[in-house]
Amino acid sequence: MNKSAYIYIVAFGLLLFLCLIYANHFDNGFYFDDGHTITNNENVQSIKLYEFFTDPATFSTLPANQSYRPVTTLMNAIDYQLAGSKYDSFYYHRTIFFFYILQLILTYFLFRGIMNIAWKHEWNTWIALFATAYYGFHTVNAETINYIIARSDGFATLCTIATLLMYQYRPTRRSFLYLLPLIVGIYTKQTGVMTAPLLLLYIAFFEEKITWEELKKFNKTKIGNILKKSLPAIIIAFGLIVVNQLIITETTSINVTVTKFQYFITQLYVTAYYYTAFLVPIHLSADPDFKLITNVLDNRVILGLCVHLLMAYLSFRWFKNMKTRPISFGILWYYIALAPTSSFAPLYQMANDHRLYFPIVGLCLAVTWFIALILLENQGKIKRNPKRKYAIVSVAALIICLYGYGTFKRNIVWGNLEKLWEDVTIKSPNNARGWLNYGHAFLKKGENKKALAAFNHSHGIDPNYNTLHINMAVAKGNLSYPKSEIEQHFKRAVELKPDHISYYYFGKFIIENYKERKEEGFQLVKKAYEISPTNIGIKKYYENLQIEMLSTSEERIEVYLKRVAANPNAQDYILLSHEYYALKKYEKTVQSAQKAVNLDPSKKFAYNNMCIAYCQLNKWKKAVNQCNKALKLDPQFKLAKNNLKWAKDGLAGKYNEK
Repeated sequence: MNKSAYIYIVAFGLLLFLCLIYANHFDNGFYFDDGHTITNNENVQSIKLYEFFTDPATFSTLPANQSYRPVTTLMNAIDYQLAGSKYDSFYYHRTIFFFYILQLILTYFLFRGIMNIAWKHEWNTWIALFATAYYGFHTVNAETINYIIARSDGFATLCTIATLLMYQYRPTRRSFLYLLPLIVGIYTKQTGVMTAPLLLLYIAFFEEKITWEELKKFNKTKIGNILKKSLPAIIIAFGLIVVNQLIITETTSINVTVTKFQYFITQLYVTAYYYTAFLVPIHLSADPDFKLITNVLDNRVILGLCVHLLMAYLSFRWFKNMKTRPISFGILWYYIALAPTSSFAPLYQMANDHRLYFPIVGLCLAVTWFIALILLENQGKIKRNPKRKYAIVSVAALIICLYGYGTFKRNIVWGNLEKLWEDVTIKSPNNARGWLNYGHAFLKKGENKKALAAFNHSHGIDPNYNTLHINMAVAKGNLSYPKSEIEQHFKRAVELKPDHISYYYFGKFIIENYKERKEEGFQLVKKAYEISPTNIGIKKYYENLQIEMLSTSEERIEVYLKRVAANPNAQDYILLSHEYYALKKYEKTVQSAQKAVNLDPSKKFAYNNMCIAYCQLNKWKKAVNQCNKALKLDPQFKLAKNNLKWAKDGLAGKYNEK
């Protein structure tokens, strides 16, 4: 068997192992920001190319999070259609993982190309394969692969690697095709703009091979060539980002309560901490609890500064020798890729482990090439002693297995809402949002006492958290606390942050508990809808409220008929059947309910409505049949049980038949 066959066999084996490692993640759910960008965002329920590329509001239902990421929104919409017009996380994870594998394939060729420029050697094929596997199995990446909306990080990184690789390949360079993935990457996530400086660095390091002496003497020819070759990418990248951010995007994700300087000195520590997450990823958290550092003399700031100065020195030192340049390039890749989230633009979260997905491409290259140089310089000893070769292969396999095991375990954590947020409370115990979401996991299971305990813990950390007060109100409502106490939580939530979530839940509480205040509740829900008109839950509730506020059944029927004509759906047909029943139009009640079950046979209320309509028509056999269908779907359906008794009594002759 020739040497090239071995590389294919090992590469295929690694691919199978990667698929095995990630096999337990495909059914992991939608979490965190997936709500306002996917599952509650009606924009992804249809493919609207023009709207996606002209309106940033299509990305999210939250006004503050409406970033311009049209390609990400398009991918979410496509997966929604592939799933059969429903939110099935399997289809989203399947697409994300496919592009992950594609990214790894391209990464291998990019790494091998860089290594061959630095020191062409027969071992580079294996070294590049290990570097790619090191990245592919790395535990940190599980934070991005499992987090569906973080697909923007993954696909933008794929586009960056594709741009550099296509620039390496002369035909796609001459035709400027390498600029296409650059553009797509920027439209996926703003971090894609950093492809341009990375390309410039690649040209300077490996194309023009500029030396330190040439830089000191400002060699116009070399520097001119570097700028000339990189200028198309720079103009397009920064031109697009200016247009996208300053003209198209009206909102901003910048945290105006934090100064740029305070954020920057905090990032000095955070970006140094990321090195530990890269090397030993045992404290990964879906929501880290890093706090803002305000004192420039803080020990953490000084530590971070020392780390970065050391890395700058090493990068400069390794830049001077062509053989060590991949290490320097990898280190600089790390800092360039982190710049959008870890410099002077204050984001609401000080740190996020999924932000490492793009930067550690460079670190995997740097670390691997550093080790490879030691091996290459001692190749004679290795070749003479087979035991050393087997030892090296064994260590490489062990590294891959350890990171792979960590990835497998992180997939498990991400596989369960309760486990995920319990993990956050352990890793990030001072994170109020972590405790809130941990409590919310209990709330969804109906374990209200446990939920309230977690909420109280969160309240002790941050008593001025509006979403927390909403959840505390819901938990206390389920535990039959006094309505006055529950209402105070809703009022406090509105005071702290008068957003669509606060208005919606407060309005819903008023409507469901105080009939005499229904108009007040309706106005609160209306405010929520006006703030976030594309939120599926709010929109549906508001539209139904509008109908309920109408004074007659005739008016409501007219609205429902228009809605089913525009969008036939089971729920509206069920509501239509309710109104016909109220008007004693029993035949039309049956017709509307039948249309509902034709669209969705799982609607128990549709069968129940047919049952009571048939009862009114004294068609007892048909009534019994329909009630049995309702009870087959839900044996504890009390309304259907009562109506079934009515139907059976009628069938037994207890009522006069027509």
